[in-house]
Amino acid sequence: SLRSYRWTTSQGRHGKDTAAQIFAQVTGLKFNGSTSWYMKEHVAKMLGVCSMVAWEERHENRVFWRDTINDYRQGDAARVAREALKGGNIITGIRPRYEFEAICDEGFVDFFVYVHRDGQEDDPTFEMNQEDADYVIMNNGTLDELRQALTSLAEDLNLLPKV
Repeated sequence: SLRSYRWTTSQGRHGKDTAAQIFAQVTGLKFNGSTSWYMKEHVAKMLGVCSMVAWEERHENRVFWRDTINDYRQGDAARVAREALKGGNIITGIRPRYEFEAICDEGFVDFFVYVHRDGQEDDPTFEMNQEDADYVIMNNGTLDELRQALTSLAEDLNLLPKV
């Protein structure tokens, strides 16, 4: 049986967290949030602000977040992903290639889904591309269309709940 899943995207703001939430609803799996959500308390402490301020301003502070989280995982490239997955099945927010490779090497993720939406600005903190993914989900339509694509993926993977 599958243990955990990884979601990510080519750039920020492509809908990876929304896709993970929908996939969790469709399959009955648990999504605890992204690696960034998991790290918000730590980053907030480094910024000297409350965690929700750090969270709300994360897109304006991408490079600081990247550097702070990279420091946190120094010496254990898969640390953030491993900790963020505790109690859940789905993870989003894998950004540096070395983290992606460490997770693959440790084998605690079953597959990698790349969520892509056209027309988004480049995210300098993201180091993977569609070729790294086991599955690619295009997110250029409505939420219903995204739900339909994710339901189809879950069906292909035999992850729909048995009725």
